[in-house]
Amino acid sequence: MIEIEKKFLLSTKDEKRLIKDAEFISKKEFVDIYYDDKFFSLTKSDIWLRSRDNDFELKLPLNNKGNRTADKYKEITNEKIIKKIFKIKFK
Repeated sequence: MIEIEKKFLLSTKDEKRLIKDAEFISKKEFVDIYYDDKFFSLTKSDIWLRSRDNDFELKLPLNNKGNRTADKYKEITNEKIIKKIFKIKFK
């Protein structure tokens, strides 16, 4: 899976316009736990390792560092592949 993320600052007017005819369907809450070393080696490399609902996810950057109009990531959810990337021995 490839994730492309773009964040926008909305004015109050734009926010009201976007939700004016929207219908609330449901609410879901979750907790993300992010992992890094004491030097923030992953964060400094724009790599994100987290657990969400006891499942690990790894996001690796795909974007050209000179062109940051949108953040693009390869998202890996297979724990065996994540362990292989970090050279963690399998149990």
